[in-house]
Amino acid sequence: MVAGDTEAALALLDEGVALVNDAGGVYHAARNVVRGADHVLRFYEGLLKKVGAPDEVRPRTFNGLAAVEMLYRSPTARYAPRVVLALSVEAGRIAHVYMVLAPRKLARCLASDWND
Repeated sequence: MVAGDTEAALALLDEGVALVNDAGGVYHAARNVVRGADHVLRFYEGLLKKVGAPDEVRPRTFNGLAAVEMLYRSPTARYAPRVVLALSVEAGRIAHVYMVLAPRKLARCLASDWND
């Protein structure tokens, strides 16, 4: 998506994909589940416009799921400096995206589930 290839991004998403945000009340996040490939894509396009591309992206596992950790060196107010996207894949497409921004939850997982 950072490259602007929306067709490629849509091809990765299941039509019924669900995005769940967990910011623990600390950072800006969607309050409701975002459902559907088009809506999830629009959510991330809007987010990219607001906060830009991450400064660093690291492959991870998170609670047993494939994940990416994104780091922002100079986040804007109320936007998280560290975000983890954990992905559930079904039939070769992303079916669920769990976006974790809550610092306390990330710290717990850093100690127990992080995998380099």
